[in-house]
Amino acid sequence: MVKVYESAVLVIEYDKEHSSLTCVWSGFASEKAYKEGIEAQSRLVKELGVVSIMVDARKQGVLPFRYAEFSDKAVDEMIESDLRYIVYVLPENVFSRQAILDYKARNEGERLVFRCFDSYEQAKRWRYQLFSLS
Repeated sequence: MVKVYESAVLVIEYDKEHSSLTCVWSGFASEKAYKEGIEAQSRLVKELGVVSIMVDARKQGVLPFRYAEFSDKAVDEMIESDLRYIVYVLPENVFSRQAILDYKARNEGERLVFRCFDSYEQAKRWRYQLFSLS
């Protein structure tokens, strides 16, 4: 894995062998920092031909609902590229957890498989099973 993006609230690593990104969010992201992170993620998906993203949101702060529109738009753009799988490690915070589950409900469909897990190990295991199928 190679680190391809870093900010105060997000680190993105790229796994070339599996055309995959790992995104680790931490703390509360201002609207500007959140948009920059999502834009970086979207740009990397397009530039690198990324097929799957694993998002570790265990330490992510609560995000205002107004951020959802921006996230949904980015997912639409990434699906138009090669993105087919999103794997989330859910935060413990009930509000953040529900926001991610709502996000999943809005975005999962025929062209995108979206899975959520309570633990990093569960998510990683599912992701590597996915890699073994490709």
